[in-house]
Amino acid sequence: MSYYILPDFRAEYFHDKKRGICRKNMFSKTEPELVVEKGADGFGLYADDSVHIICADDKNNIICSSAGKPPATLIPGREGVRPYGFSIVKSGGGYSMLYKTDYGNETLLFYCGLGGAEKPFAVDRLSAPEYFAGGGKVFYSTGGTLGCRSVLSGGVGAFERLCEGGRYPYSAELRSKKYIVYVHDKNIIVNGTAVTSDNYCEQPVIFHAGGKFYLQWRSGDFVRYMTSLNGAIWSAPMRYIGRERPYSLITIASRGGTYSCYGFGGSPLTSGRQPSVGDAVRESLFYSELSEIKRQLEIIKDEISQLRE
Repeated sequence: MSYYILPDFRAEYFHDKKRGICRKNMFSKTEPELVVEKGADGFGLYADDSVHIICADDKNNIICSSAGKPPATLIPGREGVRPYGFSIVKSGGGYSMLYKTDYGNETLLFYCGLGGAEKPFAVDRLSAPEYFAGGGKVFYSTGGTLGCRSVLSGGVGAFERLCEGGRYPYSAELRSKKYIVYVHDKNIIVNGTAVTSDNYCEQPVIFHAGGKFYLQWRSGDFVRYMTSLNGAIWSAPMRYIGRERPYSLITIASRGGTYSCYGFGGSPLTSGRQPSVGDAVRESLFYSELSEIKRQLEIIKDEISQLRE
C-alpha cells in the first residue's frame, strides 16, 4: 500500500479501498479528505512547493492531481491494460513519471514526461517486478541484470549495469552521501558491500533518524533492522513487527530529503517502538527548514554579487 508522510505540509496521503486517494492532517483527528476519487493504490507522489500525484482510476485512466488543481485525466485508459506502480521524478526543471503495465507474460516499465503533449514509451522489460525511482535515476532488473538509467527531461539515459542477479533496488541521499541498496544471493548489499544475509530478505531501505542510520527490510512476516552510527559499520540484525501487526512501507517526502521506512498505522518505526509522530518525521522537519535557510542564503549571495557588478 502506498503511504506518504509530508512534514512540510503536515499531511499524510494514503489509499482508501472504498474511496480512493485520501489526505489527512498529521496533527488532527478530523476525517480524511478525498483527493482523487476512485484513485487506485500504487500511486506516485512528489512534493516540492506543492504536491503532485499520479495514479490510475477504475477505468485504467492515468490521473494527475497537481498543485491543488482538480484531478484530470492525463492519459485515457485501455481495456485490459492496467497501469500501476507509479513514480514521479523531477529532472531538468520538469517532472516525469514512470509506471508498469503487464502484457501477456511480460512486465514493461514505461516513461512519460509531464506538462506537455508527450506520449508514454516503454523503457525496458522487467525481469523482476520491482523498480525504484529517485535521485534522478530509475533502478530495475532486465534480462537478469540489475542496473539504472538517468531520468532526463524528455527521456532516459543509457542502462548502467550494477549487478547480475540483483533485486529490490533502493537509493537515498543521506548526510550528503548517496546510498544504493539491493539484494543479491540472499545478501543485502549497501554501496557494493554485503552487510548481512537473510534467506527471506525483501525490499531493504536505508534512512537516518535520531542520530543513527537504519537499514530495514522485510523478512517473512517480520521487519528486521540494523543500525549504524556512520553508515558503514552495522549492528547485528534485530527484529520487530510480527504478523499480528500488519506493516507497510512509508515514504517521508520533504524538501529536506525523501526516503522510506517501515511502520504501521501511518507511523514510522525507527527504534523498535512506535513514536507519536516519529523521529524520522521530526528530523525531516528540521532538515527541510535547514534546506530552506541554505536556499535563502544563496539568493542573498546572488543579490550581493549583482550589487557589486
